Amino acid sequence: MEAINYAANGANMTLPADAQIVQGVSGNAVYLPAGAGTMPIAGNRNELTISLWRQWDGVVEADDYRGVFSTANIKAYFDQATDFLTIELAGTKTVTDIKDDQEQAHWCFLFSKNSFFKIYKNAELKAEASVGNYPVDFSEGFTLGGGRTHATFDEVRMYKTVVTEPEIRGLYRLVTKGTQVQQLENIVTEAAPKYLGVVETVPDTKTAIITKGEKFGFVDANPGDWVLSGKTIGGWKVGVCYRWTGAQWLNLQPEVNYAKEYQACLVHMFQIEGLEQQTGHFGALFAKVLVAQKAMIDELLVNQAFIKNLVVQKLKIDTDDTTDKDFEVDINDEVGISVRKKGLELFKVSPNTGAYFSGSIKAGPLELDNTPEKIPDYKASSVSTLFLVDYLHNKQHIPMNIYISNTKYNLKKIIKERIPSPPSDIITDNKEVIKNLINNNSYYFHKIKENAYRSWTIFDIYRRIEYDVTNCIELMIGAEIKKYTAKETANYWEKIRNEFYCSGTFGDAYNTAPSNIKNNTIIINPIINNIHIIFSPDHKLLKLADLPTSPEGLTKNTVYKSGGALCIV
Repeated sequence: MEAINYAANGANMTLPADAQIVQGVSGNAVYLPAGAGTMPIAGNRNELTISLWRQWDGVVEADDYRGVFSTANIKAYFDQATDFLTIELAGTKTVTDIKDDQEQAHWCFLFSKNSFFKIYKNAELKAEASVGNYPVDFSEGFTLGGGRTHATFDEVRMYKTVVTEPEIRGLYRLVTKGTQVQQLENIVTEAAPKYLGVVETVPDTKTAIITKGEKFGFVDANPGDWVLSGKTIGGWKVGVCYRWTGAQWLNLQPEVNYAKEYQACLVHMFQIEGLEQQTGHFGALFAKVLVAQKAMIDELLVNQAFIKNLVVQKLKIDTDDTTDKDFEVDINDEVGISVRKKGLELFKVSPNTGAYFSGSIKAGPLELDNTPEKIPDYKASSVSTLFLVDYLHNKQHIPMNIYISNTKYNLKKIIKERIPSPPSDIITDNKEVIKNLINNNSYYFHKIKENAYRSWTIFDIYRRIEYDVTNCIELMIGAEIKKYTAKETANYWEKIRNEFYCSGTFGDAYNTAPSNIKNNTIIINPIINNIHIIFSPDHKLLKLADLPTSPEGLTKNTVYKSGGALCIV
């Protein structure tokens, strides 16, 4: 894994005038309240990884998005209306289900031409989109942030390849444990010993001069790496491998103990002039390898084996050839694929009639659950409507009978609304941030004191608590519909800061406190008496997971979810 500075002549990023240097996850970071950092980039890339740490300050500006990064044909940002991470790839817009939060988080964005665009948050894969036949276009350079950014960025890194998941976990976990980021590439790449290639001079340090191999010229060996000697020189013997221990080079002899290492360089052995004529050398080497593999051959005949490639015309697996009541598998051109256990056919793919499966199926986002979901009866002498809505909301797919005071009802519908989150607390005294928040209808700034000469102001700060939430259960008995409805409403100002000091003066702030500062929440939550719910044990489940939450960017006949409903484009 190699981090690289693609900027022309190694130039640094140009930051906007309002950028601030703050404490980051590793040393200093940059806070961008509204602007964006820009950097010219040399050349386009078919593969790219962008790794960065980001923390949102919680401020939402209704007139613009919160950018993460962009190039001429790729844009990643949080939508100001929904707070969902949105990706634009060559004009195609995809809205993910990743919602912005105010935690310090590590992000990895992976691009591969004609393949994929993946998004990792804190080393977990969160979203993936398809990529067409185009590279990352750096004709307009690289932009960090964008729109009304309102975020802190740290350790912004670009890699010229698609990094692996272990490398992503290293970038995330080692930083969170305090490891200096500049050490990470070395830590990751040193993890696995590897064959470097052929040398024709004896190295006296870890630096070997490779004449045949993945890289040519001067290559630094990590502890455990090995080379093949292409000449007999300076105490080294042609055709022998030597490993760097971190302090010295040691020969890998006898060869019988290092079969894997010699197999890795076998092609180069045949290319060494003179050595290819020494059939005795290869005969002795192969004989030693065969002796070393004797235990594996014995194990193959008796018990188990790992075979990289296996080609057969017919395959049969039979745990006990004296009975047909064990576990058996047949794969051939007559039966297709047949899997049986205790005489029962579990799975069959016929060459003529298609496929049959007995049991449950789990295939990515699709799950067919053939196991009945056993849910015990629910009984209560009294229960609130809100509690019953929460209890039954994720059980609506199960057939059930509901008895209230011994009268039988069928469930028609459940309506569940959640109370929205209040506006975020204010934790910064930054003048520009406060100025923007004063014009935000979700906050109320009451000016307590002001000193225009010394340019400071003291506020009481309030946030608006406003919602109207309805939760409802609809039951049917014949054609009659019976409703139990719970409502919760609120509309008041809640004080979140008392005598809050901020530098500067603010003409748009209020000189009086808001009129409605008393908690006026009203809760209507009817009680249901003598209820008994019996769930059917015979239902089976079709489950869909990780569905898109918006039709944007989806092709026709694609399934997505919206408000608890399943929709088709």
